[in-house]
Amino acid sequence: MLAESVRDLIVADAIAPTLLATHEFTTGVGEPAIFTDDRIPEDCARPAVEILETGGDEWGTRTRSGMDSVVSVRVMGNRVISQLVLREAAMAVREALNRKDIHPYTSGRGYDGIAVFADAPSAITDENGFPGYLIALRIVVIEN
Repeated sequence: MLAESVRDLIVADAIAPTLLATHEFTTGVGEPAIFTDDRIPEDCARPAVEILETGGDEWGTRTRSGMDSVVSVRVMGNRVISQLVLREAAMAVREALNRKDIHPYTSGRGYDGIAVFADAPSAITDENGFPGYLIALRIVVIEN
């Protein structure tokens, strides 16, 4: 649920989607390479983004339950993309998310988004040794 909201928030940004590769999902048209259900396919161009809901804590009021969710956003490259290009894409993705209003992207999914906090990108490598950046998100939501 939150992964799709995070994707929509990135796509709505003026800069971040322009720094990502495009991928043909099911529409026949290239869209920003942002994956919420699966790992980034090997044949997908880079930089590409992978969004994973990784945990969190539950809280609430007397009448509504809420979540303090942890979401991992991985901006991944390959061996031919320069670190400068990859870092620029990661920073743009972070800026598209940090302290932004996620409410319009969560309300239709049963939750009111309260806040998004994005950590600075940290360098990682995937299982194939490809470089990337991890952006840890904390997203606070409550049932609507």
